[in-house]
Amino acid sequence: MHAKVVVSSLIVSLGLAGGVLTACKTPTEKAESRAMSSLKDFRSELSKMNPQIDKVMNALQKTVAGDNPNPSASFRDFKDQFGTMQKHAKRVAREADDATSGAENYFQKFSKEIQEERNADERARARDTAASQRMNYDAFAETLRNGKRNYMDLVASLSDIQAKLEGGINAQSISAINPSYSRATDNAISTKGAVNSMIDAINKAVAGRQK
Repeated sequence: MHAKVVVSSLIVSLGLAGGVLTACKTPTEKAESRAMSSLKDFRSELSKMNPQIDKVMNALQKTVAGDNPNPSASFRDFKDQFGTMQKHAKRVAREADDATSGAENYFQKFSKEIQEERNADERARARDTAASQRMNYDAFAETLRNGKRNYMDLVASLSDIQAKLEGGINAQSISAINPSYSRATDNAISTKGAVNSMIDAINKAVAGRQK
């Protein structure tokens, strides 16, 4: 097998570029295509996450606003939006698992192809490419892990707020949620930042793949 290493802009984002090119589509390239498809699906679900977080936080802000004539209605909206956010997060998690699985399958196929490469120079270049790809993918995966942690912290803070407001919305209950409200605000910002970082990385990967 004689292969040519493909070095594209994908390497500086997720690194999921076709590792080798031959006369026909290799198992590595097929795995790459599946991985890119999973990334696009993941991006589609991710893109809905931040707007939903905003809806939750806006409803919460209205609920505790001192000049709100109907805080109970705002609280019901908050609970509805919070429930919707959690349902959507489950879909995001499924797509994230698929994207991770697709990437790992690609790396396995690429590793096998490298081992089968008889040309020492090509094999060395392919190994360098694989190492760069793995490094960039690992950075992306770390952002994903951080995003998950931030999201779970956000859910914990919002759940605490919901529980404390269920007994009634008044000066005492609003005062009681202040620490959780502050944490939820910080968690929302962190989670949205992680989501944006992942979307940016996927956009670069997809753009590089299309060149």
